[in-house]
Amino acid sequence: AANGQVPFIVGAQDTNPAVSIEMAQWAEEIGADAVQMSAGYYYASSEEDCLRYFQAVHDATSRIGLMIYNTHWEGYNLSLDQVARLAELPRCVSLKWSTPDGGYSYVRGVHRFADRFAVVDNQGLAVMNHILGGTGFITHLATIWPEHQVEMWQRLEAGDYVAAQRMQTEAKWPWSDFRSKMWDRTAAESPVVKAALELCGRPGGPNRLPTRSLNGKERAELRELLKRIGVPNVK
Repeated sequence: AANGQVPFIVGAQDTNPAVSIEMAQWAEEIGADAVQMSAGYYYASSEEDCLRYFQAVHDATSRIGLMIYNTHWEGYNLSLDQVARLAELPRCVSLKWSTPDGGYSYVRGVHRFADRFAVVDNQGLAVMNHILGGTGFITHLATIWPEHQVEMWQRLEAGDYVAAQRMQTEAKWPWSDFRSKMWDRTAAESPVVKAALELCGRPGGPNRLPTRSLNGKERAELRELLKRIGVPNVK
């Protein structure tokens, strides 16, 4: 469907390196541009284990790029020096970046690696990321309201950072706050997104156990939020 017009990235994270290798090889076969990878998890990683994990996937493939994903909430936080070590792998092409403190180490990371990687913001600091040379931001709101997020990107590209931050503050922050509240009740990325799609007249689909769907009261609260921030076509 992408037809070469946009980069296509496949998730290849797993607790088993052999599975990550298999997924990366499959992604390469179907023509994906890159795979997203984090350090090993379940058992917290070490720097050497992390490097071996990425090296194994890199060596088992021949063309596909690797996106480094810092999943510090899983027990291992990539230091800037460790990211620099991973940067020595020629096909490490992108960094999906956030840090536990969201401050000094985050901005230093974007600044340090913007010339080496496509640095994608996963901290909610899209404006700062762009100012420092980053190339994109993670957004679940785009699934529901792509026009808003495309406009925000256009503002960033035009250097209209005040307007871009206003869009982030007025829409993305309330949306993220609701998702965080729901995360305390039923975790995972999808319950709020799926419910929002349905409230906009599009199919959302079921949630995978143990995650549950939003109940009636939660859906009503979400409906009012979507209307308040300006999402179109809310039923």
